[in-house]
Amino acid sequence: MRIPRLLMGLPFMTDATRTSPISGVSDNSPRVLAIIVSWNKKRFLERLLSDLGKLDRAPNEILVVDNASTDGSAELIRLEFPHVHLVCNQENLGGTGGFNTGMRWGLERGGFDYLWLMDNDIVIHPGVLTELLRVAESDPRTALVGSRIGDMGVPGRTQEIAVRLDWKTGGLIRQGADEVRGMAGEHVPRVYEADYAAACSLLARVAAVEEVGIWDESYFVFFDDIDWGLRFRRAGWRVCGASASFVEHESTWERRVFQPLQGLYLNIRNGLYCFHRLCPPKTRPRLLCHMLRTTLLHAAQYYGDGRKNLARTHLLSLWDFLRGKMGPPTRDFGEDAMPHTPGRAGEPYEPEIPVRKGRILFWTISASSDTLLAIEAVRRRFSRHQVDVFLPANVPEANTANLGPYLQRSTLSMKDRLATGRWVLQNYDAVARDYRRTRLLFDFLLPVSIWYSPKGAITFTRNRWYHLAARVLLRPLVDVGAVLLTLVTLLKPRQRVDYFSWSRGASAPPSRTGPAAQQSSEAD
Repeated sequence: MRIPRLLMGLPFMTDATRTSPISGVSDNSPRVLAIIVSWNKKRFLERLLSDLGKLDRAPNEILVVDNASTDGSAELIRLEFPHVHLVCNQENLGGTGGFNTGMRWGLERGGFDYLWLMDNDIVIHPGVLTELLRVAESDPRTALVGSRIGDMGVPGRTQEIAVRLDWKTGGLIRQGADEVRGMAGEHVPRVYEADYAAACSLLARVAAVEEVGIWDESYFVFFDDIDWGLRFRRAGWRVCGASASFVEHESTWERRVFQPLQGLYLNIRNGLYCFHRLCPPKTRPRLLCHMLRTTLLHAAQYYGDGRKNLARTHLLSLWDFLRGKMGPPTRDFGEDAMPHTPGRAGEPYEPEIPVRKGRILFWTISASSDTLLAIEAVRRRFSRHQVDVFLPANVPEANTANLGPYLQRSTLSMKDRLATGRWVLQNYDAVARDYRRTRLLFDFLLPVSIWYSPKGAITFTRNRWYHLAARVLLRPLVDVGAVLLTLVTLLKPRQRVDYFSWSRGASAPPSRTGPAAQQSSEAD
């Protein structure tokens, strides 16, 4: 029977005697604590809390960790959702600190079989928790199960269903994007094996968390859930994604449009930190050298395009990683801007692209909603040209279902890149590329480069022969610098991390043996 909301939390209603305050789930089924980290976005939080109570299988209890919101989110919970537990942090601890606060609360209180981690800006669909539990209960070695994440505002668009890592480049292979539907249009239920699943909707087995530990708070945001997933994998646990469990999330651009250079800084710094700690020993030197070289090369190229703040962000992220400065960003990185022709002081340069070959190549590596909008913007701007979409051959096929017809060639080796460059020069008048990405070698051989933003803004840069010469001469210096920094990084000691801090002042976790017992010392 459903317990009236006003009786929730009274002393005589103990965990041992009551059913779920939300759904009336019996004590015989797995007990789930939903942990929602909230930082502003009050309207999303209100909808999420309301929808949780309407699920066929709702969590037994809900905890909201408020990261010092300023929009009245905490007051909303106290007034409208008194059955929801609320913990208010005095400052914004990021996703990492917020989820750790919630997990410590649940682990110290005890009595839960699963922790369901959620962002506050998601929309849940029916059966979301039922399917997560079905997958988790089917295999006792399953530690983490992530939901299928849809792109809010783009019906049918899937961002990912758990992620695998490319240990050659450190890239993320987002599995299940735009997964195959049945003949009637329904999604075919599928479980994806993965290296990690995003914590926007992530079910974690408490027994596994007690063995492996909680998050590393050095991250603040970005790569914290990747670190967690890799640690579970190293300890022998299973990580996967369930396609039948569906949530919608705001688009990547909408979530990162606030101070985007801070997000870039955290991505670079945290990525180096994560792979330095958890990359397999045999591949660590090559991967770190690749990441360091890429960071240095991008910094040099962005500086040459007149984007000094962006170049500075790359160098500062590298510097802070090398000196061990982690946590929230404390620097002012300024604002990024679209590329401009060097030496023109940012003056607008709006040439009419001559219709010689009658084709423009739109270069992309994804089929996100932002990319689809940018393709339409480029086609409208250059209506006299045929705009062909191009993806490098290493882009996963699963990420391209919504893209329509596209071209693909290999760009993995230098020989492949030179052949692709000749092909572009022979067939296209210009190349359009996301302004956040760097140039390729052949870009400088075309008279003009086209840059687009995720919101469809377009700008141009005029290419000169000496831009190409500067890049060719700079590359050996970057290579030498990357090798030296790799040696410094490999000699850099990896700091100890306490993954079991919830047990302070409480009984020790019941299971801290085996491979995970050495996680805090990071022994390979």
